[in-house]
Amino acid sequence: MGRHIASRVHPVLVAVALLVAGPAAAQGPAEARDSFSGESSGTEPAGAKPPRDSLSAEVRPLADDADEPEEIPSFSRNGGYLGLGGAFALENFRDEGDQDDSASIAFRAGYRGYPWLAVELLGEVLTAFDDSSQQGNDVKGFVVTVNAKAIAPLGRVEPWLMAGIGFLDIDADRRSGRRDDFAFRSAAGLDVYLTPSWALYGEASYLLPTGEVKRYEHATFGGGILYRF
Repeated sequence: MGRHIASRVHPVLVAVALLVAGPAAAQGPAEARDSFSGESSGTEPAGAKPPRDSLSAEVRPLADDADEPEEIPSFSRNGGYLGLGGAFALENFRDEGDQDDSASIAFRAGYRGYPWLAVELLGEVLTAFDDSSQQGNDVKGFVVTVNAKAIAPLGRVEPWLMAGIGFLDIDADRRSGRRDDFAFRSAAGLDVYLTPSWALYGEASYLLPTGEVKRYEHATFGGGILYRF
């Protein structure tokens, strides 16, 4: 009888074992362990490395920031500037006696609207063309011109050409007194940058007056310093 009961219990135990082991057998070994431990298969184990894509997404902005070069002001950038300089003025007067050459002081303010073009206001004080004949015909005065300046934007060293119009005011002492009239200026020069904001310049210019001051032509050769904003 005991053998008869065992023969009936045995199939029942096998069926129960299959029911319990069936879901775990259908899963992989790792998923089966999760199901028995009560953890979801979607939960990552502690200490697991994040996916490669998420790491690259986090690192990429940092790498992009590191690759961006620091912006350095360009020598040919737009903007205003101021200049101060001195020059040696060679007289080319007509019918005005025997004058010595003069020193001059130049002030300039300009705006560079394009890498190759600037507009400049230039004022120049002529200290004195002394009369070497001792006749009292010393000549002094000042010039103001508005100029267009064509620049070759080559970098640290920039040659340029300039032309403009303005007026010349002359005080000729005993000879003809004080008078003024229009004048044309032409010039060529060179800017040499020490830094993006500071430059040295050299120039040669010629002033061609008209009307009542047309006899007071002169050339100037000089240089100075510029500050770029």
